Amino acid sequence: MRILAKAISLLLHPLLLPTYAFILTIYSNPFLFSSYENAKWIFVLRVFINTFIFPAISILLLWRLGFVKHLEMPEKEDRIIPFIVVGTLYIWSFMTFRKSDEPQLLNIILLGSCFTLFASFFTNIFSKVSIHAAGMACFTAVSLILTMQSYFDLRFMFMITLLLAGLTGTARLYLKAHTLREIWNGYFIGFASQMLAMQFA
Repeated sequence: MRILAKAISLLLHPLLLPTYAFILTIYSNPFLFSSYENAKWIFVLRVFINTFIFPAISILLLWRLGFVKHLEMPEKEDRIIPFIVVGTLYIWSFMTFRKSDEPQLLNIILLGSCFTLFASFFTNIFSKVSIHAAGMACFTAVSLILTMQSYFDLRFMFMITLLLAGLTGTARLYLKAHTLREIWNGYFIGFASQMLAMQFA
């Protein structure tokens, strides 16, 4: 069970979720992306590099330089510098996408990720919060938005993302990485942040 919980935590790592959200958006909105042809997968590659590769390399460098004691960052103090670095990279990614001619939905996803990161950062100053839960709640909110806006019936997709969010929280609890309160705080932050991004993107 521990191996399964770790696998879930790895496959649904917060840094991967913006990429998954972009893929989900392209899959559920074929008409929106019909004019982009192969360019739509360039969007996915760009967001993967900007929101996963660059942040992952940055965190590894922070760990090697001694700014982070452990890659899993079990203590909230370990998360402060990574939050700032990754948050800066996410803002940069949002700004570059916003200045380009991409569909508005993609900007909403990235802005929601930025809001989630910085809300988690400020919460982390006072109390540890589950970034896995925050990321999955943000991802679930994206799925809900797509379900509400799509011409197709995407309720099954939404239920799957809801199930994955629950599995992620359960995995983090099983690994004793977080308390139940930290999980629920993460869920609230992620969902609220993505819905708030709908109003500002």
